[in-house]
Amino acid sequence: MTVLLLVTGLDVPSGPEQAIPGDAIALLEWDDPLASLERFRHSPAGEVLLDPSLAPTLNTTGMSAEKIRALEMVRQFCTQIESTHPLSRYMRKRVVVALLPAEPGEDNVPMNLVAAMLSPKIVPSKWFIRTLRKRFDGLSTSFQGLHQGAPIYRIQYGNLVALVSWCRGVILAGLREHTLHRCIDRILESSVNRPGGPEANVQRVQLQEHSEKKEDLLFAADLEVLPDFPGRTWLEPLLKPGGKIGLYHRRAGSEDRFTLIHRFPSTREGVFAELPAPTLFYPGPEQLFSNQLVYVQSNLFSLERLWQAAASSSNPDIATAAFFVAMRAEEYTGMSLDELFRLFGPEIGLLVDRFMTNGFFPVPRPCLFFGIKNPQEVQRMMATVLHHLPVITTRLDDTVVYSLQLAGGLMQPSYCIIGSSLVVADNREQIEDLLSSADKTRLVEDQMYRRVDVGLSKPSNLLAFVRTAAVNDSLKELALWIVSVLETDEEQGVGKRIFVKRLVLPLLDSIKHFKAKGIRGYIKDDSLIMDAALAS
Repeated sequence: MTVLLLVTGLDVPSGPEQAIPGDAIALLEWDDPLASLERFRHSPAGEVLLDPSLAPTLNTTGMSAEKIRALEMVRQFCTQIESTHPLSRYMRKRVVVALLPAEPGEDNVPMNLVAAMLSPKIVPSKWFIRTLRKRFDGLSTSFQGLHQGAPIYRIQYGNLVALVSWCRGVILAGLREHTLHRCIDRILESSVNRPGGPEANVQRVQLQEHSEKKEDLLFAADLEVLPDFPGRTWLEPLLKPGGKIGLYHRRAGSEDRFTLIHRFPSTREGVFAELPAPTLFYPGPEQLFSNQLVYVQSNLFSLERLWQAAASSSNPDIATAAFFVAMRAEEYTGMSLDELFRLFGPEIGLLVDRFMTNGFFPVPRPCLFFGIKNPQEVQRMMATVLHHLPVITTRLDDTVVYSLQLAGGLMQPSYCIIGSSLVVADNREQIEDLLSSADKTRLVEDQMYRRVDVGLSKPSNLLAFVRTAAVNDSLKELALWIVSVLETDEEQGVGKRIFVKRLVLPLLDSIKHFKAKGIRGYIKDDSLIMDAALAS
């Protein structure tokens, strides 16, 4: 006896992510990528990086051929996609790119890339292939067969060989036939509500625990099994610890918001046990005047680890300098390095309220904060270090400020101890501002600060606020000074001078439209979470 079952009313996938099996190693979901590419093409940075004359110029600067080729590939990709072309409408909706795990016996995992996008309407296969041929001269196609009723075509364009298919309104593209088979199967399974799609992807689900569900770009990857890929060495510091990583972006008015989540593997839980918990820093944004250009705080600093890294550096100049500093530190403080390390905690901070021009290039006016464990011992150490220099003391309320008198008093670097912090400033005025109760606008009330506030007043392990436009102006002046120095060296400075003029200066100009940025990093359970905002 033969039984036939007729099923009607199958659901059309709500999005291209429904075509991706739940065991994907890496997953990128991008809403309207064409709009993002067009925005980049017409941005100041895009105009610099996509200039066709850039690559030939960089060939004379000494930049590696690999980096120049990468820039040229990005330029060609961005300039070839035209919003008026019929195929571009498929990129006006959500596009998903995934990396599927290797099949038994496979060793080239990057070949398992697959892309999926929704078709605005059901299109005949012949029309789709004909459109491809019209758009790309020299493109050849051949019909490979059907899988579950879905046609599969092989296309070749130069050295690029790919497979395309479409199933129930989803267009698929991949490099291996079995990856398309899996995606077609997944689409049909989702039509009858069988689990196993994106809702089963562990890293995607874990990432969306921190999501506001308003993202236009989402990336998730399992670093434990991520294969080699071009440019991996650049990301090695991030990839080395393993675990799972996620990134998403959303646009909120004139601000770009980013979140990066690095969930470490369970075997590395001990690392988190050694790190300090998120904390409230001194000074907080409510204690600072709104004139700050740079405000950075962290409690992940270790003076001992910094010295060990320098002393064991493969660069002989760095290692020699580390031992020289160690000898001088013991000589001036009268303390061993171990005793010195025990005085300081993991907190460190930096304030910059202006850049001063000394006739050559802009110099930041810094104010540094160091967490200390024993204020009395630190005061004794500072007195020992400065005993042979002219120092005057002033009292501001209950705080004693010590100011060196250099250049006849024209320069007065100062320090004081406030609670469990050693404050070292370029001049006494900065410490006076820090301790002042004057009725002035505080940083937390500043409009630009509030635009990029991603929780900068909450307990954190790292936070930063930077007025990007003001800092970039100073960096541009520094770059111009470097150019003037290079112009005196006709033989060695030509390539570097071209690099600065042709790439560095235009990029600094282009970044100026980002007026400020805010960054907050904190450890929660087994994850490091970074929130950032850019205001334009």
